[in-house]
Amino acid sequence: MSVAAAEASMRGTETAGAKPAARRLGRVLVGCRRRAAVLLLALAYAAAMLVLTIGVSEGLDPALVTSHYKKSGKQWEPCISKGLIHSELPPSNGFLIVEANGGLNQQRISFFSRCFMRMSFQVFSKFGDIFDEDHFIESLRKYVRVVKDLPEDVFLRFNHNISIIPNMRTKAFSPPSYYLQQVLPKLLELGAVRIAPFSNRLAHSVPMNIQALRCLTNYEALRFSEPIRILADNMVDRMIKRSFLTGGKYVSVHLRFEEDMVAFSCCKYDGGSKENNAMENARERSWRGKFHRPGRVINPEANRRNGRCPLTPLEVATFVPCNLAFSELLRHF
Repeated sequence: MSVAAAEASMRGTETAGAKPAARRLGRVLVGCRRRAAVLLLALAYAAAMLVLTIGVSEGLDPALVTSHYKKSGKQWEPCISKGLIHSELPPSNGFLIVEANGGLNQQRISFFSRCFMRMSFQVFSKFGDIFDEDHFIESLRKYVRVVKDLPEDVFLRFNHNISIIPNMRTKAFSPPSYYLQQVLPKLLELGAVRIAPFSNRLAHSVPMNIQALRCLTNYEALRFSEPIRILADNMVDRMIKRSFLTGGKYVSVHLRFEEDMVAFSCCKYDGGSKENNAMENARERSWRGKFHRPGRVINPEANRRNGRCPLTPLEVATFVPCNLAFSELLRHF
């Protein structure tokens, strides 16, 4: 299946035309696309019900739903409870403006990663279209100052134009020390800086107090806005009702088969030279030479053998019922 055909097939399903919500936060939820973005977010919420609605009764090996790391006599505990220390907030060092790029999950990672810096940062106006803005600010108020708008004196310093605020081009997976040594001095000097893009800009391995703040942001502060939660609950109810033959159990799949995913994977599909050229142009447009650096080898065949190619809608429809031991009666959405 070609990329174009796959995208067309998805537009004909219930996810009609829903592109990844807020590819660049605050820029895409405009006009008639707003409802499509909200619909996709609701589907993403519904997809999270997969593990909750498919049990061992459908033929799954119990080992697949049991932790391999469970220690004798111990239980899992929320990461929030480890290392989160509350102390009085010091005066603000300035304002950090972060552009969360990529798909919804990448943006979520951006939000909870930036909170570790304990600097004041701005929530863009479109943030509230996707997430519960007031809940986010309130949940973090003891640890990080979050503002909806820059103070007038700071905004005036940059002629009321956020785009001219200096952008710190931060390397991916930078340690906390980088932000203290490189970003903080610039912040103290200017009063505000941007980091764009911010996807995966903080290392995975960080001190426990920073990780605890990440957890608080991820599991407590970030929640969808009320309209999205209501729509998602309605969709879940509909899917449960339509799955009466399996006692309300269903599979909800988020098909993240889109141009940026396919282009980044460097995989080939059956769209021919026209499609290959389109993907090459997409890579160059989005990543500017990343895939043509010295020593970089692109091997689509090896990528497919190693399972690194996004599945097409047709492949997903074939794979899910046939290979995961689900009942033939199980509904797939």
